[in-house]
Amino acid sequence: MATDHATTHLTKRTALFRLLSDGAWHAHHELAEAGGVRYSARVLELRRLGYSIVTAPMGEGDHGLRYRMATTKRGETKAKRVKVFLEERDVVAMVSSGFVPTRALDALADAHASFDTNRERL
Repeated sequence: MATDHATTHLTKRTALFRLLSDGAWHAHHELAEAGGVRYSARVLELRRLGYSIVTAPMGEGDHGLRYRMATTKRGETKAKRVKVFLEERDVVAMVSSGFVPTRALDALADAHASFDTNRERL
């Protein structure tokens, strides 16, 4: 049976949101239980969506961070970034002359296509 990874991701992000939305402090292991192994990426995604999530050290004798949502009201959203891998010579050409080589344009198009395909995933 095939696994729908997008649905799994949304479920994990929703579970993490529900955990944090009570406004209480939660240890990192609680976030890992709710959000999965990549809980920190899901916290970042919630921050990008405009939710204010703060961190603090766990306390005496404990290691790691604890998290809480400062407010469930969405603030200013932050744009996602597209990661592009370019050859050094193309970057040098763009910086020095302002000219964008065809190879660089192709790399940008490929990166955006990958980003668009995976838009809902972390």
